[in-house]
Amino acid sequence: MNRKIMISLLLLGSFHLLNAELALAGSVPTLTIFPLECKSSVLKKTEAQGLNDYMASKLSENGLFHVIPNDELRKLLSREKKRSYGESIDEKSRIEIGKELKARYSIYSKITKVGSQCLLMSELFDLERASMVVSATSKKSCKPDELITGIDEIVEKFQQKVSLLSSKEKQAQPESREQSSQAEKLDNKTVQAQHTQPTPSPAPAQDVSTKAERKSLRGVGLEFMLGPNICIKNGNADCKNIDSSA
Repeated sequence: MNRKIMISLLLLGSFHLLNAELALAGSVPTLTIFPLECKSSVLKKTEAQGLNDYMASKLSENGLFHVIPNDELRKLLSREKKRSYGESIDEKSRIEIGKELKARYSIYSKITKVGSQCLLMSELFDLERASMVVSATSKKSCKPDELITGIDEIVEKFQQKVSLLSSKEKQAQPESREQSSQAEKLDNKTVQAQHTQPTPSPAPAQDVSTKAERKSLRGVGLEFMLGPNICIKNGNADCKNIDSSA
């Protein structure tokens, strides 16, 4: 195996440990890298695995990602292959596996031979938003040494894109906190204003037993007062000299 790949693999374990601590603190996003898919027999299985591990080490070394260990991914891939009865894993299954691993991002790469050269194509997928962040392609000779250079180019493109997105998210966070603070202050002022408003005095109870509302039956006629100057007697409004004390 290429010496550069071997050195990267030796450093990969220490990078995983450091990034795991950062991921627990919530400071770096988690990433899962699916096995490199070879559309032709241009690479041995060990070489493809070595390139995949090299990509993981390059993405981990600057602390931008926490790469989920391959052992956890292999267990889920083995289970999924038994379900689908095949070696290939479709995009829907990769999204489900990435979410099960609690990853924020996933990378899927494949190598296709075209003539005497190889195309290395990779996709960086945002699992939370269910959308592709960026894709990258590198055209090299099919020698592992050349493909390593292609991986370096792809990794650099992914890092630049994620760094830009992270900067935008950090800039948006203070604005959101400021808006929440202003809304909270406004709510507090509203509550204080409600507490300081004077309580209205209750309206005086009406006296339902006033003399103007009393009724009396005199002889065969009914006379009563609707107000201080209105009198009804036998259906006629011409009552006079009503005894208001009756």
